[in-house]
Formats: sequence, structure tokens, C-alpha cells
Amino acid sequence: MANGSALAFNQHEAFVEPLVAWLERKRVNFLKGAFVSDIEFTESPGRMTVNRFEYERGGASMSVDIASNDIVLVTPARKPPISPAWNDGTRHRGRRLTPGRSWALWKKLAGKHKGFGNPDAFFGDDRIADSRWVTFTRDHDRTEFLDEITNLTHSGPGSGGLLTLKDSNWVISLSIFEQPEFSVSHQVHLSVGLWALSEKAGNLYPKPMYQCTGERY
Repeated sequence: MANGSALAFNQHEAFVEPLVAWLERKRVNFLKGAFVSDIEFTESPGRMTVNRFEYERGGASMSVDIASNDIVLVTPARKPPISPAWNDGTRHRGRRLTPGRSWALWKKLAGKHKGFGNPDAFFGDDRIADSRWVTFTRDHDRTEFLDEITNLTHSGPGSGGLLTLKDSNWVISLSIFEQPEFSVSHQVHLSVGLWALSEKAGNLYPKPMYQCTGERY
């Protein structure tokens, strides 16, 4: 998938849902509402093999044995569980960053084997300023903003990658997806962006980005 912004709709509707439907027709079993809390291994010279999953589902702890010919893909330490704040345009509402369960899994695995790296290098009170980057989504009921971006860049919605405002102290980048973004909301136009240096004071408002309201954005 070379360019997710060029999909007809959002990535979930355009990619995930069709893929899941295709896999279900192939009798693939999706176990939803389950969280892997630990992974056990069998070690041998130059090799480490998963032999068991410990997981939680519906408030109960369970486990499943992994066969020697099974393939295991693990992607711990996702970003969304540690999102720190949201705002409704005029107010900023934040909460203390917490690692989240997927980060806890990574830390547990790293404690068993050094090959899993060091999660503390990326998360912790003393690392927040170095690793925090913030995303936003803006919805528009009119097209003026998207039209102006198109006029400035000569690149229409869905036709390019990230657009970075290089003179921004926050290093703001925008991604303008093919419109509409959702099949059920043809009257809403969306743009998504991120700030790579959210700890710095802004050009127009002299405070860190994450302390500003949606109106200031």
C-alpha cells in the first residue's frame, strides 16, 4: 500500500474491512476483545521460539499453546494507548501519560531477553519531551481550507504524502486524504496532521503545542 492517503475512503473501510472479509471467507478465526499479557519462549542456540500466549478476555486469564509450525507476529508498544489529551476547540483537556498495556508487554518481554531492546529509551517521565509527537484531525463542513491547500501546493486531496510547513516551530505536517474520508459522511471534509516538535513555543502563540486549544490550532 504505497500511498494510504489516495484510498477511496479511510484505511479501515478501504483496506482493513475488505481484508478481514476475505480472510473470514478463508476460515481465519479472529479472536476479538483479547489482550496478550505475556509470551513464553523456548530458547535454543541462535533461535527463540514462541510456545505459549497468556491473554486476557472478558475479565478471565487464559492461555494457548503455539505449535512448532505456527507463525507468530507481535507488534507491542502501540502509540494510541498513550494519547495524552484532547480538546473541543476552546478548552484543553489532558491526562497523565501512562504506558498502556502494549507497552507493559514490551517491557515484560525485554526483561526476559535483551533482544527485545530497551523500552525505557522511548517511554518514561524523563523521555516524554524527546519522544512526544502529537496528531490532530480537523473536520470541515466547507471546502475553503482544502481548496486553499490545493491552490498553494498544486496537489489535490489524496494525491500526495505529508505536506510539511518547514518554517513552523512545531514542524506541522498535514495529510489531506481523498474526500470524503468516511463513506457515511459525504458532507464532512477531513484533514489530519501532526506536530513533530510539540514541546517548542509556537510561531503565533508562545506556548508548547499541547497546551493550546483546538481554536488556536
